[in-house]
Amino acid sequence: PTVGGKWQDDRTFAWQRIAGVNPMTLTRITEMPKEIGIGQSEYARVFGTDGSFDAALAEGRVFACDYTFLDGVPTGKTFGNPKWLPAVYATFVAKDGELQPLAVHLGKRLGSRNVTPKDGELWKIGKLATHIGDANHHETVSHLGRTHLVMEAVALALKRQLSSRHPLHRLLWPHCEF
Repeated sequence: PTVGGKWQDDRTFAWQRIAGVNPMTLTRITEMPKEIGIGQSEYARVFGTDGSFDAALAEGRVFACDYTFLDGVPTGKTFGNPKWLPAVYATFVAKDGELQPLAVHLGKRLGSRNVTPKDGELWKIGKLATHIGDANHHETVSHLGRTHLVMEAVALALKRQLSSRHPLHRLLWPHCEF
């Protein structure tokens, strides 16, 4: 879809989970974690009487981004103000050929409630909280953990075990230089 200039749009919000900076967190779910509590009431608010949440789960059309691991992570301060690190659980449904947002469970720091695209300003907060969780997951897990920290071991093994004239050393070393 065309997303230029529509960054607050719900379609763009869902599209970013697939083609954004960090698509690795989106996973298909077959059951909703009980502590999250997203279900038929949220589904009916968003999609009306067109289907059911249980049917979408059974058909493998429900997906989630789970940032609840951020719950309890200590935050620092900026200019004396505490930083905000929400631990949200965002849920999406594949419907009519595209991913559509269903609800965001706001973590404990935000009152442990579910918000849907029908909740106006609260929905904007839910989307913002999802973006914050996504950015923190990307930086700590996907980028730092699975790229730099894993590659450090590869760089050490490369330097210690292969001659600088070995073809693999010549191929990989420019990627490990810094």
